[in-house]
Amino acid sequence: KSFPWLLNRLEHGRTAPRLLDSFDMFGLTPGPEISRADRDEALIRHYLKTSGVINIQSKRGCNFRCAYCPYPYLEPGSPRKREVGEVVEEMASLNRLYQPEQFFFVDSVFNDPGGHYLELAEEILRQGVKIKWSAFFHPTATRSEI
Repeated sequence: KSFPWLLNRLEHGRTAPRLLDSFDMFGLTPGPEISRADRDEALIRHYLKTSGVINIQSKRGCNFRCAYCPYPYLEPGSPRKREVGEVVEEMASLNRLYQPEQFFFVDSVFNDPGGHYLELAEEILRQGVKIKWSAFFHPTATRSEI
């Protein structure tokens, strides 16, 4: 019943309603600046064994307000970014210790409008870290200079 209603609404040029109507409805407030994760050795080994991937976060929060997405409620507030050098140093260290097949950025959206992702990619190249990585990308937020 809900899905046909939504399709009809979209077909007639109307937007989808927000699934949640308030960013503070859960009483959540953004945490402090994010820092290097406390990593559990057993969990790293599990991810490597099952997927070959180590997860890493370069920022928390999202400026987009997509109707379908829960991230603004899970990570409220403006994006809080980690220093790009710190992120790349962590990746280099994890790469030396574990040799993952790739890293996955768990940022809600990697290619933020502010360009943090570009600084991060440039720092990976500058430090000469030879890694494969992937991330969640917003389809319209990537700059043409990539």
